[in-house]
Amino acid sequence: MAVVQTLLNFYSWVPPVIKEVPLEDAPLPTVLNNNANLLVTLGFQPSGMTYTKYFMQGTANSWYYIHKSGEVFAELLMYRSSVIFNTWYSDDAYLTTSYPVGNNIETANFQAHFAKQSLETAYQDHLTTLDRWRAIHGQPVKFASVSDMLAYEPVYRRRYHIRNMSRITLTTFGFTLIWFVMGVGLGWSGLLYLTGYSTEIFLRACIFAAVVVVAGFIGMKLLQNTLISPPGAIDS
Repeated sequence: MAVVQTLLNFYSWVPPVIKEVPLEDAPLPTVLNNNANLLVTLGFQPSGMTYTKYFMQGTANSWYYIHKSGEVFAELLMYRSSVIFNTWYSDDAYLTTSYPVGNNIETANFQAHFAKQSLETAYQDHLTTLDRWRAIHGQPVKFASVSDMLAYEPVYRRRYHIRNMSRITLTTFGFTLIWFVMGVGLGWSGLLYLTGYSTEIFLRACIFAAVVVVAGFIGMKLLQNTLISPPGAIDS
């Protein structure tokens, strides 16, 4: 079931339903207050909230803060009290930097970094790339409301969604495959034991299943680190 859900959302075969919620109807959870206050000190102001319904995967709320320059908007999430800084350019180039978790992706028109140290570190890294990209992609798009941001949701899903979600999808398929192999291996081992094969053969089958599971897990992590997450995150 997890694989089916991931496929549907990963490829946007069933796009999420996103509803904008006015600022006065979007109280901020207490757990996010510290990050929200930090954003205000950095020049951001609250703008509103979105309620997102994913097919077969529940809902998610996002609270948005827009910088006074209009060039950066921050998204606050309940998951690990995450904050994601976002900037779009007129040529649809997209820059995103998150704290404390995220992706490491660098392409000509899409960069995703994350910082473990602090929200301020993530923001400074975002501003550094934002200014560097001006010479490449022109001036950033100015945002004034949540509606402005939602206008870029189709662009994100068309151009960057699959790339940005590849780590999550690979992990889902990887762990599903590992559990499948482990189940088949243990089932085969049990069948050998019940049909009268020696204890030695049974133990060998168990060891083989364990080796396949461990090798699959290591291979999945190596693939994530080399193909999905090239160097570039500010996570030291």
